[in-house]
Amino acid sequence: MKKIKIILIVIILILIILLGTIAYRTNIANNIMEKSAVTKTEFSIETKNENTVVVKFYNPIGIQEIKYPNGEIISCEGKIDIGIDWKVSKNKKYDFVVKDINNVEKTHTFYTPEIHTELTRNDINIDLENAKNIIKNNLNNSLIATNFVTVNVVATQRETINSTTTDMQTVFNTWKRFGSGNWTYNKKNDIVTNSANVDWLSGYYSPNSNYTDITFSFEAKSTGDDDDLIGCMARANEDSYASNISAYLFTLDAGGKGNVSLFSNFNGILKGHELEKIYGYHTSPGGNNMGSYTQMLHKVGTQYTKKTWQSWKMKIKGNKIEGYLNGSLIAQAYDDSYLQGSFGFVTLSQSASYRNIQVEAERTLSLPEILSNVNYTNGKINILVNFNNKKETSLSTQECINSFNSKNIHYIQVTSSANAGEINTFLGKIENRGKYIESSSYDNYMKQINNYIVSYTTKTIL
Repeated sequence: MKKIKIILIVIILILIILLGTIAYRTNIANNIMEKSAVTKTEFSIETKNENTVVVKFYNPIGIQEIKYPNGEIISCEGKIDIGIDWKVSKNKKYDFVVKDINNVEKTHTFYTPEIHTELTRNDINIDLENAKNIIKNNLNNSLIATNFVTVNVVATQRETINSTTTDMQTVFNTWKRFGSGNWTYNKKNDIVTNSANVDWLSGYYSPNSNYTDITFSFEAKSTGDDDDLIGCMARANEDSYASNISAYLFTLDAGGKGNVSLFSNFNGILKGHELEKIYGYHTSPGGNNMGSYTQMLHKVGTQYTKKTWQSWKMKIKGNKIEGYLNGSLIAQAYDDSYLQGSFGFVTLSQSASYRNIQVEAERTLSLPEILSNVNYTNGKINILVNFNNKKETSLSTQECINSFNSKNIHYIQVTSSANAGEINTFLGKIENRGKYIESSSYDNYMKQINNYIVSYTTKTIL
């Protein structure tokens, strides 16, 4: 019996030792697996100066050696964090082979393309300077060194009109009309007149819808015996069919207690005569109740003096909209709906005259102007990114197609899905250099811009 007890104790001890050994080995194996799962070398780059990239490696279990692109091998002695200044040239691929202390090798690659990108926008509310920085940061994070990458914001063009020095006949020969007014320009006395007193909103405006910040000054007076609405509009835009218009309005009346308003969005007859934002107003004669309006400001007690010349000014800078009468600020509002557009005069149920017109405005260059003014050169990856929900009519012209093809320019348009077919048709005519990107999500379209550039770059350099 005693012998049996001893044998049992020995067996139990052996089992305990075996189980302990198994557990120990299992723990070691798990640790090795855990380490191997987290010890992949992290690789990043940072552009230091014109021809130097800081190449960074990090591995928590240690790096044994690194093989440089020139074939040189350096010992790292188990260091976990290593930074190397590496001289670079244009349009190259650089491979670094890293071996960790477990003898696991991994090749890490970055590229140095020569890229020229221009950014422009129309009616998408985006800070292009910020977008420029994001694009360059995203490229670095995608292992595209930015030493030879240029990202520019297309400069706006400052324009001025002054009726004392500008040939106003030439200016007004190009202006457009909406509604059923009777707008004319008399060169002899340098006066614009709407002689028709009609029930619906009527306007006379510049055909160029690329203006951003606008200061629009003039003198105006009502004509006839009525006391209804006169004023002006800015950042006005037509739809694709030129049948509806959207704009900011600064208007006054001379009836009752007097009203001043900032309007945005229009529906039917303006009531209150204010600084407003109209949207989708039907521009054909008699077109009414075909849009919507938003009253951004309404003040009772300010009115124009009938049949008397008075000075007006409408000023828009960024999202700030102001209206002045006789030098005094009488209306102010903030709105982000319309980022650029045209400017002009408006009346409603009132005849009126305008003179001494002065305009100072920043204008975004059109696509043909960008292609003419920007110095794209062959040998680089040339890209034009257009943030624009509007239809780009110039894409259908042979001149535009030839410009993109002669300079091998890639065209990326961030826009609404309604324009996808037109853009893809254009891309087919320039060897599919570019991409249509849907504009509803900022994060998504910035990511897609980066993905396109990275994909094309890596394929080209490989």
